Formats: sequence, structure tokens, C-alpha cells
Amino acid sequence: MKNEQEYVNNPYQLWGTRRYTLEQGFSKGVSCIDAKTSAGLSFTAVCDRALDISQFSYKGTNLTFLGRQGETAPAFYDSQGAAWLSSFFGGLVTTCGPMNIGKASKGYGLHDRFSNTPAINVCDESSYSGCILLKATVDFGILESPKIKCIREIRADRDSSKVTLTDRIINYGFKEEPLCMLYHTNYGYPLLSEASEIFIDSKDVEPYDEYSKSLMERMMIMESPSPENGEKNYFHTMNMKDGKAHAFVLNRGLGLGVFIEWSDTLPIATHCRVENPGDYFLAIEPCNTLCMGRESIEKRNMLPVIKAGEEIGFKLSFEVLEGSSAKERKEYLKR
Repeated sequence: MKNEQEYVNNPYQLWGTRRYTLEQGFSKGVSCIDAKTSAGLSFTAVCDRALDISQFSYKGTNLTFLGRQGETAPAFYDSQGAAWLSSFFGGLVTTCGPMNIGKASKGYGLHDRFSNTPAINVCDESSYSGCILLKATVDFGILESPKIKCIREIRADRDSSKVTLTDRIINYGFKEEPLCMLYHTNYGYPLLSEASEIFIDSKDVEPYDEYSKSLMERMMIMESPSPENGEKNYFHTMNMKDGKAHAFVLNRGLGLGVFIEWSDTLPIATHCRVENPGDYFLAIEPCNTLCMGRESIEKRNMLPVIKAGEEIGFKLSFEVLEGSSAKERKEYLKR
């Protein structure tokens, strides 16, 4: 192998990270870290939004949906009803929870406040670890509230097209608390189009409403943008291969796809499709319970909890595949 140090003055020519602050509109003051690997993978970790991942691309091709307002500063978070959408940037990962996922319920807003909580102790260890390695803490413990925190790590090998997000959720309080977690992963054009296929390795599917139920035969197909298209949602109970769940978004025309793998601590995946002009995206959302709002979750006796002093781990990885590698992974999911 060639000694790259003989050819390169600044490693960022090939791989590495760069930290900066956004300066316009609703994103003013938001701190971000751009990362890239030598394989062509690029992504943005948003420090002031729980170290969630917004932009995600491969060799210059965008793979995710991005909200018009961009990486909105957490100060603009609104917990009333569905106002969470006003600060939803989409991206590769928008984390939801920890007290509620789904519709606003029992005093908690839509999808709660995880993504709108700034990370602390953000540490970029990439320069001396030999890989992209970001670490941070997201702490939700305030006066007379559950004492929950998340230790987050984002890792990508320097020559890889794969990024892995690992969360350790810790209850550092003195009593058992609810814990509702959902990872809102969002895909968009040009990865997403009429040439795209959706694969979700599940053993059971429940439609969210009658409209979704009426279109179940086409739930793995992206339609052309049309104002007549309504939002469709499905709840998948996942199969587990080697203790992991899997999904794949593949564009046949591009020969490019994103393979998603996550831990069995997230046994359900919400599958949401919006196919309107200008609002065109697919969300695959691994979660630890049904995405129906706190009240409905409790009525179904499906409210997860975390004991005092307990630590629960969640892990997701996103691998970009192209050509024959994408076809092979497609066949793997069909087995």
C-alpha cells in the first residue's frame, strides 16, 4: 500500500471532518460537523440538534430528504400539537423521544424533544483515531423530570461507505421511567423516485389508517409526485437476522441504494411515504414501540420502561451500496 503521507499535505484532501457554524435564517448559530470518507461518503452531524445527522450523500449524489428550513436552531422548537414539523430537517437521522413518539399526547408534543436538545461534551476524535469518530452527550434531566441521558457515538471508517450511530440511554435517576425511542431516517430525490424499491424485512405489517390499508399492495413502491397522494403509514414487526433488523432503499436506475441495519432493541419500524410535489420522501423509522402517541401506547400496554440505573443500547448503521453490491444485498433480504 502506498504511503499517503508522501502524497498529501492535509488529510482532509481525502477524508476527515470540518466544524463550522451556520449563519442564516432559522439555522443561525447552529454548530455542525461535516465528515467525509475517502470512499465518497459525506454527512453532516448537527451538534446543536442532539448530534443528529442531516445531510447524507455519496460521490456527490444526495440520498436524503431535507426540510426547507434546514437545520433549525433548537430555540425554535414548538411542542404544541404537530408544530414539531416546523423544526423537522429530515436528513439521515432525526431522533424522537424519549417520553413520546407519534402524535402529541398527554402533554408531550409530536415525537417529543430529543432532536431539539443540544448535545454537550461534543468530541471529535477523528484526527487521531484513524476513522471518523464523533462523541457527545444528550441530557434530558431537569428539575422534577426523568433523569435520562444519551451517550452518542457516530463512527465511519476512513475508506468506508458506511456510518454507524450508537446510543447508550442511561437512567441516572432513582426510579423507573418510560422510554419511547424512534429514529426517523428519511430518504429523498434522486435516490428516491419512481425507479426506487423499498425492502423491509418484517414478519407482520399493520396499516395506520384505512387509507393506508387500501394501498397496502403498493406499499413498497414509490408513486410519481401528485397533489392527490395522501400520506401512508405502516407499522412493521421486524424479522431478526443474527439479532439485527434490516431494510433497503434501492434506486434501480441509479444502481444505488442505502442498506439500513439496526439492533433488536428496536423491534418495530414505522414506514411513512409522502409523495406530493415538493414534499416527496420516504421515512423508515426503527422504534422500540408503536408510533401512536403516548396515550395509545399505554392503552395497548406497550409502554417501554428503563429502570433506575439501567442502560439500554440502540445501534443503527447505514451502508451505501452500488452496482453488483446493491443487487447482492437485495437478494439477501429476499431470503
